[in-house]
Amino acid sequence: MQHRIDVGISPSRVKRAELAYLHLFTEIHRPYCGRPHRLFGKSIADPEDLAKEAFVLTGADEGDELTQFRLEHGFGRNIAGMSDHLEEAKRLAILGVGLCFLPEGYAQTDVEAGRLWPLIAGGEVPRNDIFIVTDPQSPEHIARDLFIAEIVERTQLVVRNALI
Repeated sequence: MQHRIDVGISPSRVKRAELAYLHLFTEIHRPYCGRPHRLFGKSIADPEDLAKEAFVLTGADEGDELTQFRLEHGFGRNIAGMSDHLEEAKRLAILGVGLCFLPEGYAQTDVEAGRLWPLIAGGEVPRNDIFIVTDPQSPEHIARDLFIAEIVERTQLVVRNALI
């Protein structure tokens, strides 16, 4: 390592010993469909019931937990579209092109506006732990430390408000 990176925010299943990881939150992914899709407004109890549906895949933006969940349940055999950009994948789902796994918090505004529908309401869905990643060997920087403190404070505030 060259010790040139101050801070990163990332999901991480495998942690490198030389880096420090501070857990921020757990990101929940659900399959969503848009209003034009025939499943809009329906709840699916068994994820396997979605295996034959067309999916919009998020390519390089798809985390390991999501890929594993998708493969275990047979999602993505019928590909309706693919984008490495989450915004574009969400737009395709809103248009009814196919189902798309999206982070719950990212889709929330569109669910509230009636543009997206979560097909699996609870239970078995993929989750990613999101971390602030730092290099303890890199030189101290007050800007980095203040940035990390601000992120932690805001994340805790959002979590507290969600529990109220």
